[in-house]
Amino acid sequence: MVLKAVLTGGPCAGKTSCLLAIRARFGEQVVTLPEAATLLLGSGFPPPGHASIHCSPEEWISAFQGAILSIQQEVEVSFERLAWNCRVRLIVCDRGVLDGAAYWPGGREPFLHHFGLSLDDCFGRYRSVLHLQSLAESHPHLYGPEGNAIRYEDVADALRVERAVRAAWQGHPGLILIPAEIEPRIKIARVLEVIEALLALS
Repeated sequence: MVLKAVLTGGPCAGKTSCLLAIRARFGEQVVTLPEAATLLLGSGFPPPGHASIHCSPEEWISAFQGAILSIQQEVEVSFERLAWNCRVRLIVCDRGVLDGAAYWPGGREPFLHHFGLSLDDCFGRYRSVLHLQSLAESHPHLYGPEGNAIRYEDVADALRVERAVRAAWQGHPGLILIPAEIEPRIKIARVLEVIEALLALS
């Protein structure tokens, strides 16, 4: 059985460091699925609100989040197929399908309605959701773009996203909130504990 978990949180939450630690610790037992939004932004597509966008904000948000959702769903299916054939026990997704709701006007319910999604189906895709608290909420004076070349949110935007992401996953039976730490190794150790427990179930 291949389990799936989501690693999520607001900007500057430590996802990149945790994913690197997961790969280093568990090797071939775990594969990590890349963030769809990073693939798009890293390819040159502008974020919502950018001056180079020549359509309405509503059109761009719909197109951008629709592309992210499509990539997320297709890559998850492909990774599951490969994982099963390689006897990989766990897939850790850098964000999941409901993360888009944090960037959608009105939040989760309008997002689900627009894309014809069921909340139960979205929850059911993942055994666990690890929400890494952003430094923008816990230690705003330490927030910054280091470690992510495509991060564009200032601290106020990052705080809004942190809370919106948490609301998007609220109610998931496997939701685990991992508090921010000044010492990243403490947060990483907690994430590794959760991943080890998930591997024991697979």
